[in-house]
Amino acid sequence: MDSYILEHLSTTAPRTELPPLDIFVTTADPYLEPPILTVNTVLSLLAVDYPAHRLACYVSDDGCSPLNFYSLVEASNFAKLWEEYERLCGNIEAAANNSTSFDLTGELEVFSTQNARIIQQ
Repeated sequence: MDSYILEHLSTTAPRTELPPLDIFVTTADPYLEPPILTVNTVLSLLAVDYPAHRLACYVSDDGCSPLNFYSLVEASNFAKLWEEYERLCGNIEAAANNSTSFDLTGELEVFSTQNARIIQQ
């Protein structure tokens, strides 16, 4: 959601009185619309800066795909873990600034050398 819209809503009504927001995500065919796209859409919608008790996200799967269902179950499990992580660590920017970096230059060199040999063959 555009931050301008949320700021405008916040000026017209207190944050606790924002209108309820129902969002519908539709999908039909897991081969034409990969489940990762549906999952990313749902997670992005749920990450919107809007009061959680006022936001609802519904998924309509017209193809009744078990693949979409299990993908959304896994996304739900991830969201629970992510919520706990955010609660413990603050926000992602602060966690990224405190993270340690990994030196993968040796692994990258081995990987690129192996790929070069494969391409030459």
